[in-house]
Amino acid sequence: MALLERFYPDIYVKSVFEMPLDDMKKLGIRGLVFDIDNTVAPFDVAEPDQEIVELFAYLRKQGFKLCILSNNTKDRVHLFNKKLGALAVHKAGKPGIKKLNRALEIMGVTPDSAAMIGDQVFTDMWCGHRAGLLCIMTAPICDRDQIRLEFVPESCEIVVFFQGGIKIFNKLLRIVLGLLHLKTKRRLLVLQCREGVSSHLELFVQVVERSLIILKLYRHN
Repeated sequence: MALLERFYPDIYVKSVFEMPLDDMKKLGIRGLVFDIDNTVAPFDVAEPDQEIVELFAYLRKQGFKLCILSNNTKDRVHLFNKKLGALAVHKAGKPGIKKLNRALEIMGVTPDSAAMIGDQVFTDMWCGHRAGLLCIMTAPICDRDQIRLEFVPESCEIVVFFQGGIKIFNKLLRIVLGLLHLKTKRRLLVLQCREGVSSHLELFVQVVERSLIILKLYRHN
């Protein structure tokens, strides 16, 4: 698999309620590994709503083994899982795969019979591909994150949304600096930034051009 392809989903859906369950069964998928924040609930919502509780109950009746795998804290993950009753893994270290592999062992499924479901390319999709899972990406539930990355299936681009001033911009810059080892064809970069950030755009463009990664950067309100 080419380096950049690790960040792209095998299947893109608008929400977890649109997963193609019949097709997944035909592929032999028996285990489902879910991210929490912005995948099944907004990052600032402590417990799942009734729709998610019913979805997990339905998936279980369909024969799927369920896991939530989050980089969040133990308190956050275990409280969220209280009504779901899934295998719960906190501080997962995504895109690392050590805890993911252990979760698959506990569920009794192999990587080729499991799917990773999440909203982030650099954690969920990368983690899933590294471990050999089917990767299903959802649109983020909300846009309240200060930095948010989305996959646009129509253009096959990774889009970075951010809000805030120079501190948030610098955090975003550090993310891009971490991708300098990637090598792929240079594509379009669109920048729309708040006042106070524009003085740093030249540096940002140089960094992105060096990284040769497909990025679009937008500010969201």
